[in-house]
Amino acid sequence: MKPIAIVVLAALVLSLCLPGCSSDASPPPPADEIEVVPFKSTLQLTKDDLASVHPDQGDGILVFDNAPAALANVARTNVIVGAVSPSTPMGLMRIVKSVKRDGSSLTLETLNAPIQIAYSRVHMKIQPRSTGPLGALKGSPNDVSPRAIRPLGGGIVGPSQSIDGALDFDIMLFDGDGDPTTTDDQVEMKATLAGTIKVGFTLDFDWGFAGDALTDAAVSCLESILLGPVGCLLALIPEAKVTLGADAHLDAKATITGAAIADFSKTFDILDVPLDPIMLYPVPIIPVVTLTAGIEGGASAGFSAGVHASVNVTSGVVISSKHLDTPGYTGPTLSTPTVGADTPAVTLEAHIKASIGAQASILIAGVAGPYAAANIFADLRADLTKAPCWELDAGIDSALGVTVKPTLPIVGSVTLFDWHATPFTQSWKAKDGACDIPPNTSSVPPGSGADGAHYANPTFTPWARLASTPASGSPAGTPTGDGTDFTNLERTIDGRYFVTGSRVTAPFKVDAKKASVTWARRYHDGDANGPVLTTNRSMQMLDSSLRVLTSGADVASFGLLDIGQAGGVYGHRVLTLSDAGCAPSPNGLASDGSGGAYVAGTCNDRKRGFVVHVAADGSVMFAITLADAASAVVPTLLLGVAGDAFIGGVLHPSSGNDAMFALRLDPSGKTKVSQSYAGCAAAPDVAPTAGIVNTNGDVTLVGSSSANHVGFLGRLRADGSVAFASFPGLGLGLSTVFVINSVAELPTTGYVVGGSTVDVTGSGVTTTAAAALVGLDAIGHTLWSKRYTLLESGAPVASGFPGIRLSDDGGVVVVAIADDAAGGTGGRIFALEAVAKDGSLAGIDTARAQVDGLGITDVQCALSASAWTAKLAPLATTASSRAVSVEPVTLGVANVTH
Repeated sequence: MKPIAIVVLAALVLSLCLPGCSSDASPPPPADEIEVVPFKSTLQLTKDDLASVHPDQGDGILVFDNAPAALANVARTNVIVGAVSPSTPMGLMRIVKSVKRDGSSLTLETLNAPIQIAYSRVHMKIQPRSTGPLGALKGSPNDVSPRAIRPLGGGIVGPSQSIDGALDFDIMLFDGDGDPTTTDDQVEMKATLAGTIKVGFTLDFDWGFAGDALTDAAVSCLESILLGPVGCLLALIPEAKVTLGADAHLDAKATITGAAIADFSKTFDILDVPLDPIMLYPVPIIPVVTLTAGIEGGASAGFSAGVHASVNVTSGVVISSKHLDTPGYTGPTLSTPTVGADTPAVTLEAHIKASIGAQASILIAGVAGPYAAANIFADLRADLTKAPCWELDAGIDSALGVTVKPTLPIVGSVTLFDWHATPFTQSWKAKDGACDIPPNTSSVPPGSGADGAHYANPTFTPWARLASTPASGSPAGTPTGDGTDFTNLERTIDGRYFVTGSRVTAPFKVDAKKASVTWARRYHDGDANGPVLTTNRSMQMLDSSLRVLTSGADVASFGLLDIGQAGGVYGHRVLTLSDAGCAPSPNGLASDGSGGAYVAGTCNDRKRGFVVHVAADGSVMFAITLADAASAVVPTLLLGVAGDAFIGGVLHPSSGNDAMFALRLDPSGKTKVSQSYAGCAAAPDVAPTAGIVNTNGDVTLVGSSSANHVGFLGRLRADGSVAFASFPGLGLGLSTVFVINSVAELPTTGYVVGGSTVDVTGSGVTTTAAAALVGLDAIGHTLWSKRYTLLESGAPVASGFPGIRLSDDGGVVVVAIADDAAGGTGGRIFALEAVAKDGSLAGIDTARAQVDGLGITDVQCALSASAWTAKLAPLATTASSRAVSVEPVTLGVANVTH
């Protein structure tokens, strides 16, 4: 059957209308126009056809309890265009990946599809639509609160109507302890928004042939896309032309207050309001207004800034899908801007920007369409070295584009048209002034560790605590660990420290300034009766959340758990490996610099390692195993370096000495560096345990050598060559063990390292494993060393595997695993803050612990590099979301210092 052109002309007088359309005397507005010619592979579903379909859960699966007649012959590569219905509030435009029938029921796996593969010809002309007053919008606000165990209430989660018809917002980026009454661990924005945005567009394309079906080449391309994304359609589809015009008027106020020790950036979709559909059958066209907010900034001990502004902005564009790089862009023009500001408060260096605004989109099936956005912002910059010390600007950001907005983040979308103008920004200086510099101000940003003055003269009171039962078993009596045991200590954006580790089943947050536990949680896979997850590693995310690497009862998988600063769950992404010989033992987590993460670890065959790259949207970018024909490959550390993954570990040959390896992969999994390393004759084997990335891209690694009898610190350049290496230890004797487990680089010069040590033939407490700190100079030579021995009823208690972080007040925070009391099977956590310049810990309770000089010296050795090529093999990996329940935990904490 030949296609039938469907032509609709509609004059709309809806809630979304041109200004002045309410007057009976006014001429009718221009008509909307649409002409579409469907391919025979396109199945157009009415509202009645969609009566039995279940709402899409975000995975692209459409389930019909009773398959409509229109889908009697549905098959792979058919395109479905569906009307607006209760279960499809944005309509549908999907390409079918798979079909499954069960009696009268029908299950379709689908991807979002572009309109170019649904119709052979399209002409649309959508007259300008106004959002109407933004202050009159109604809808269910999105949850933009920080997470405790449950979302916070009290007006934080969304907009409220104010008396003047504007919308009021109260948005918390994070709250470190989940207590809204404590304000020194939060970043909060309060804002008011009013105004309107108006958008109109045209869309035209024509495949230019008389047939009623896609070409064979296009169908083959679609098959390949369903099997794996390929850009072949870009060369086949016809040119699509779009014109777009937008006008916006905004009135807004924005105030931001808080403190943070790390950079942060997050945008919020506060409120999504679908307006009345544009009734141009059969294509579902839905205007949507999204209220947005943005918060970004850098480390600052404290700030408060606020502006108010009013502005009009007009812009437009004519573009072609074949020539996206040469749009006919009419740049934004501004009129009647007015700005004002409150005098900010700045207690330390700050860069803070807060914006509030709206985006108006006209979406085809909720996926593709033009948009216009405008935001009013406050921008505060402070620098103690300049005069004036601070400047506060008010301004406007505007954006214009035509895009594909995926609603299926797991299975993806077919994207064939994505254009946006370079964001337009204009700002006006609102105020500037001098800073009130508080006493004892550090000269480096918060979270960087102590500056020279605080390093030389610390301003904190040393402390030590012993926390009960957060660990599943303890390896502390054998401090070598073979790279499988570790404690992870993450400095969080609120200035506290988050504790995870290879045996930590109740992660918790430590407040070093108060020498106390802020909160502790257990995370259960599934409901509250589900298995408890082990929380191996964590990292601070740019959006202020924490990402945690988890493992549980499912031996074939590991998870990425996203939580708020108060411990509540944002989501849990589970990655399952299909190789039965590579049940994962994950031990490394690192940022890819773009919101995603790398994960590394060992396979259960203990012969191979694995690396998985998970993108910001949760999709798997690559997954590979690491192997070698002559040696077992055991990754023991993972770092993110300028977007790449740096994997370090040990090569265990069937005969001969172990060696260290270093492998650097780009975001696609391509090898950039692959080397192996050996020490000297007396200490040939080198086993890395941890590392840090230096400002120039070099990597500093720590670990052990000489069968764990001597520590190791070395720096590798970006090309894998050795910059320097040192081997601090207690000598090459077989009775002594010293393994470095963690490292921090001083802002002044040199390093502090944390380690585990024991002398099995020594005397007194030295025969029991203990945590240690060692100060090293810039090339790894020993400056000082301390051993910290826990005591219980006069007897030493084994501890080790410390994680360390520098504090801003001249200290080094240490968290180590300790044996359970009276020989129990559990484990405890030994936490302390010692003086970073010498490891001293004043005020120790001698009945609970003792601090001794360790006697670390420099063992003469070197590190040499050799060529090594890892065997990389694809590793089939599937990703899925899984529910997690949260259990509050109360830790018993005993003082070790007075």
